[in-house]
Amino acid sequence: MKSKIVFCLLICMMSFGVMACNKKFENTGDIEEKIVEDEIESYDEENKSETDTAEASETIAVNEDKVESIEDNTSEVDLDRVYNSAYALCVRKFYNAVILPDGEEIESDPSFGYIDDNEFIVADVDGDGIKELVINFITAPMAGMCEWVYKYDYKTDDFIKEMSSFPGVQFWSDGLAICGWSHNQGLGEMWPYTIYEYNNKTREYDVVGQVDSWNKSYSETDYNGNKYPDELDEGKGVIYSITYKDLYDGEFKYSQSEYDEFYKNYIGSKAELELNRHPINLDEAQKLEDGALD
Repeated sequence: MKSKIVFCLLICMMSFGVMACNKKFENTGDIEEKIVEDEIESYDEENKSETDTAEASETIAVNEDKVESIEDNTSEVDLDRVYNSAYALCVRKFYNAVILPDGEEIESDPSFGYIDDNEFIVADVDGDGIKELVINFITAPMAGMCEWVYKYDYKTDDFIKEMSSFPGVQFWSDGLAICGWSHNQGLGEMWPYTIYEYNNKTREYDVVGQVDSWNKSYSETDYNGNKYPDELDEGKGVIYSITYKDLYDGEFKYSQSEYDEFYKNYIGSKAELELNRHPINLDEAQKLEDGALD
């Protein structure tokens, strides 16, 4: 009986040993499988990292090309924004303290009107391809009224005064500008005017001519008491004083047809610019800075 019991115990122990060995082998297989899986994942991660790095490099290169392309395409727009901001600041300074772009302070008399009764223009008025700021100041006594043309030089951050004239300047193509005199105390019906021409070398407007008239019906003698020259007026009752470069000498001796010829050749051959004038105030300055000024 004892032998049978011992034999059974031996059989059980052997069975448990085999099961334990099998379990041990199963765990070993799991471990080996786990190691293989980890190695695969590590390999994938390394390749994925290299792939992502390559793709990122390509993306950066593409984006850099796009940025360069955008910069090339928007350089003019950005420069336009620079001019708008500079001129908008000038409009604000003039509105708040009546200070010109170059820092000159102007006296303003409230009895002649409000600051926003004055006007400004932002446009290429001198024909050099760069827009200027025109300030038209009329809220002052006649002697204090003025119209200025300024250009911003973004390289030096300076403002260049191109012209200072009586208000009401007409800007024409090819850098031509015409402005009526402050007074017409002369001898003619036509309002006398001065002719300006932009000089690219000096970056200023030069006075290149003046025109005045003498109507016999106004006076039969000039300022010096000389009689009206009937033989020169072609029966029109008017002669002209024309000064223009070295072509006209400024004497009252030019007939109506000669004046018409002068105007046709040197003024009428140009085109008057269509420019929008805006009241000097903070709202218009903001529109200018935002690029929303019409």
